Amino acid sequence: QELDERCKGIAGERTPATLSSLARPSLCHQYDGSLCHSRRGSGAVTAVAVDAAGNVVAVGDFTTPPSRVIRFSNTSALDAAFNTNVGTGLTGTSLGAQAVVLDGSSRIIIGGNFTLYNGTARSGLVRLNTNGTNDAPFTIGSGTNNMVYEVRIDAMNRIMNGGDFTTYN
Repeated sequence: QELDERCKGIAGERTPATLSSLARPSLCHQYDGSLCHSRRGSGAVTAVAVDAAGNVVAVGDFTTPPSRVIRFSNTSALDAAFNTNVGTGLTGTSLGAQAVVLDGSSRIIIGGNFTLYNGTARSGLVRLNTNGTNDAPFTIGSGTNNMVYEVRIDAMNRIMNGGDFTTYN
């Protein structure tokens, strides 16, 4: 297979790096240090989603920032406006988020084991506007009674989720 001209001479080389749960490979599948941030404290990044502009939304059980939701711009800088809108983020349990996906309108759907998003009841599943605010019209009643591990969007833009829950309203 022909390599991109920019990769010739470095194919197959790997440079070890100390990472902080979030890294982006370069075009040539080497470590791209631009997206390495040690902002997570304890815990892990469990899922990421990338929008059409290249912005990266990361979710997990990390504690710094305490929101468990963070976004980086396409230049790898922290997205201050988005992160401010997230506020207290996902709270109510110690397990945080397990899944993140973008719908056809680039809204952010997060699944996990949480009961609140920025102070609003959202148990197990929440949809955010593109700016990080809660999408208030999106309501799921009392939500799930346990962990949502997977969230997918089908061809008709319907949300499907799976997990370790026995009730969903």
